[in-house]
Amino acid sequence: MDPDVDLISTEIIQSFLNGFVPGSTIKSIRLLAGSYSNYTHLLEYQTDDGVQQQIVLRRYNPSNGTPTEKANLEFNTLAWLHSKGLPVAKPLYLDLDGSVLGSPGFAMSFVPGQSVVWPDYPPNDPTGWAIKVGKMLARIHSTPCEPYPKFLHDNNELALWFLRSGKIPDYIRNDPDGLAIWEAILDHMPDFKGVKKSLIHLDYWAGNLLWDGDEICLVVDWEEAGYGEPAIDVAYCLMDMILVGEPHAAEAFLDTYESMIGEKVEHLAFWELAAAIRPIHQPLGWIDQSPFQERFRRFVTTALSEV
Repeated sequence: MDPDVDLISTEIIQSFLNGFVPGSTIKSIRLLAGSYSNYTHLLEYQTDDGVQQQIVLRRYNPSNGTPTEKANLEFNTLAWLHSKGLPVAKPLYLDLDGSVLGSPGFAMSFVPGQSVVWPDYPPNDPTGWAIKVGKMLARIHSTPCEPYPKFLHDNNELALWFLRSGKIPDYIRNDPDGLAIWEAILDHMPDFKGVKKSLIHLDYWAGNLLWDGDEICLVVDWEEAGYGEPAIDVAYCLMDMILVGEPHAAEAFLDTYESMIGEKVEHLAFWELAAAIRPIHQPLGWIDQSPFQERFRRFVTTALSEV
């Protein structure tokens, strides 16, 4: 048994399997990479007739936000998107109160895939990679979604989370560019009623895409899905490409995306500044070292000049 099993007991897993697939037994349990606000495990089990199966268990950390709300949102979002043919895992079982899985969460299908992300698994062809990332985002944003289900967030509001208190937070005030970003965001707030909304992932970057060879096979981590301005996702993904030192890939990504949707992205610089608040808020492991610091400052300077 994998040592990471201590995050979810064998008793809990076996109890779940007894109800989900009676007669099955645990073969292995492994914590998957990228588990932050949640614990995501790959469970391999054997049915009573000897067939080996794999599913993914996703359980939300009760000390990190609202686990019941997140479980409900992501489970229902996956079911909705799966019905529309998007490359997402198929949700299989929802445990809203955590009575089965130990904390609110759900089970979903396992789709094998490879992460393609700097620095450990960079693409062989960054430009070709970025083109496909842009095409996938355009596909997501072009998915007919109206009327939007009630369980989705208003991501225009969610992406501006740092404005909720009504005053500038200390972490923004203390950043070298923080005051300029804050003032630019307040001065250039879009007229949200004037831009067509689309399905928004809110955390669309390389780490949330899995690949089968040269094609994206899965888009993961939909716990903050909602509707809003398409530029929210575009800006965040662009920032990630700039920070890892791939400006040409970023350009190819944006060109491809705009070509696919047939128009320029509205309010892009505004949402780039909003995206920049995330690493300002939590710089450790993100923009706390060179060359990421310098790349981030160039990203912000450019956005400030174009807003």
